[in-house]
Amino acid sequence: MTKTKICSRCKKEKLITEFNKDKSRKDRVKRYCKICVKIYYQENREKIAQMTKQYYKKYPIKYWCINTINKHKQRGFKVLFTFKDLLPIAKQIIYCPMCGVKLQYSGQRNQSSNASLDRIDNGDILTFKNTQIICRKCNMTKLDRTMQEFVEYCEKVVYRYG
Repeated sequence: MTKTKICSRCKKEKLITEFNKDKSRKDRVKRYCKICVKIYYQENREKIAQMTKQYYKKYPIKYWCINTINKHKQRGFKVLFTFKDLLPIAKQIIYCPMCGVKLQYSGQRNQSSNASLDRIDNGDILTFKNTQIICRKCNMTKLDRTMQEFVEYCEKVVYRYG
């Protein structure tokens, strides 16, 4: 037997597959069908963009946590923690533990003081034990080096120019 549901917006009976999933609801699907959601977003694009922008300004660290985890997942990494797990840690880290610069969790893109999630061992699985929050500049300088290799690299630079 094929399951159906009535969309709360268009009032049409549709197959369950025509609704997005929602684990928090009893029937496990959203109230509105996918088509109605798409129409709503098209009709209210500017309003939603403005609300989103205000939300990100109000909660920059939360936005950074969500965004950084999503970007790592999109790049194929397996992230074994959620933004809710990362948020209290990010709130505590005000300065880069490597160089001491004050971290920015919002602002211009590609700014050297922007917070960045560094993979300590450069594996494909991210856990709290193998990640740290540092500034973008330190992360870009470290690249794929281990911490030991990075320290040795910095010592070479200091030796040559220090």
